This record gives sequence, structure tokens and C-alpha cells, in this order.
Amino acid sequence: MVVRKTQKKYGGVNLEENRRQCGVLAYADDIIILGSDSQEVKAGTKELIINSKDIGLQINEGKTKYMVISRRENHEENLEVENYKFERVQNFKYLGVTINSKNNNHDEIKIRLTAANKCYYGVTSILKSKQVSLKSKITIYKVIIRPVLLYACETWPTTKGDEDKLAILERRILRIIFGPKINNMTQQYEKRNNIEIQQLYKEPDIVAVLKNRRMAWAGHVWRSNVLMKEVLKWKPQGERPLGRPKQRWIDKVEKNLAEIGIRDGETIAQDRDRWKQVCVAVMGLNGL
Repeated sequence: MVVRKTQKKYGGVNLEENRRQCGVLAYADDIIILGSDSQEVKAGTKELIINSKDIGLQINEGKTKYMVISRRENHEENLEVENYKFERVQNFKYLGVTINSKNNNHDEIKIRLTAANKCYYGVTSILKSKQVSLKSKITIYKVIIRPVLLYACETWPTTKGDEDKLAILERRILRIIFGPKINNMTQQYEKRNNIEIQQLYKEPDIVAVLKNRRMAWAGHVWRSNVLMKEVLKWKPQGERPLGRPKQRWIDKVEKNLAEIGIRDGETIAQDRDRWKQVCVAVMGLNGL
């Protein structure tokens, strides 16, 4: 009720194409106020504070943060609204994902790698055990470690460097699972190369899984008639900077589609069965 009342009175960012506004995003009690500038954010936050008070709720000042996403240097400090003072930060975690003022996913991917490493070290003794079958070890990787590594990967516009880091970690884990090989000439143990690891694994590598999930999510967005589709098509005011443009999520999706000969992904996505075939085809792409 609080969120709905706030949404009615506070507009937020204009999505020009269909005159819709996006100002308040909420999942349970995790709420984000969006605005084109600090004054808009103050107005939206004030409205939320007032509506919360009406039913006896309060804003948690310590857990509420303020962040500016801009290419221009901005010296604004904390945001003051009513009797509250909200700390300005360079990043914050929302629904398990770290969002930063640079508007990129590199830091989040580093966090995922760290979390997956911790998970991996927690089960290393099991992965090395000769009492556990290869099938069970691979299952442990796929259902315990990989979900930690790929959490929210559907939204990542990954670079070659990002994908290499993910692949390196996966291969390190698989080398532990499959163990070393014996050199027939020297009769000594040596580690398996990348090709041998993939041949033993016999399943799509982690980059292929990531591409599949990203494409599946793209189809879901294109089929939807809700806000996320409108945001995807929205073109913010202003011009992109000179030089090589920053790769966006949609750029990555369209590039992968072009590599398999598809130009109009949105139309094809309306057919779920056909889109599933597209997602499988994307898994076969090598590199970027």
C-alpha cells in the first residue's frame, strides 16, 4: 500500500516512448527510489516517508543509501530528506546483487568469483575423495558451486576478460574432480590440458551456460508486457561519449544473435519453442 501510494504521487524517470514513468521499484520491503537528479530523489523519498508514517512504519536510516550514477564528476555528499540523512555510497547490494556508480558488472563478477571460490574450498575434500563417484562430484559442482558463481548472470553484459575468469575457475574445479593423468613416457602425474578437461566433462562450459541463460532472459523480457520491456527499449536523454561505446546488455544479446544469423530476436522470442532452439544454438558459440 505504501509503495502504491508513493508511485501514484511520485513520477520518477520518464520513459518517453510511451509516456510512462519509473520512480519506485520494490520487492517486499527492499525499495529503490529513482530520479533524474537529487531533487527528484528527495521528492520521491519524502513521499515514501510520509506514506510510511501514515501506517506506523519508519525508514531504516542506517540501511538506506544514496547513489549517483553519472559520467560527470559529482561532489554531492549525503542526501538529507525531512529529519533523515542518507549516506552517499559508490555501491550497494540489492536482492543479492552489487550495483555500483560506474554502472558495470565487473565488481559483481569479482564478488561472484570470490563467493564461488569459498564454496569450492568448502567441498574440496569431497571433490578429491576417491570414495565419491565422478558423477556425484560433477553434480556437487553443478548444484552447489556453479549457482553461486552464476547468480543473476542473466543480466551481465560480459567482456572477454569476464568470461575468461569464469572459465578459469571452472577448469580449476574440474581438474580437481577428474584428477591428474599419468604420462606414459615418464610415468609421472601431470595436469590435464583444457581440451582434455572439456572432453571428460562432456557438457557445455560455464560461458556457454551463461550465454544460454542470458538469451533465455532476453526472450522472457521481449515476451513481457510489463515495465522491464519498456525500460529495455527506453533511450535516455543525452549523447553517448566519444570513442568506443560501452557495451550494453542488449548489445551483447544482439551480437550473439547475429553470430547465429538472427536479426530480429524480439519477433522470434514470441514463439517459445523456437526461442528455446535459439538458446541452445547460442551455447555453441565460442569466445565472444
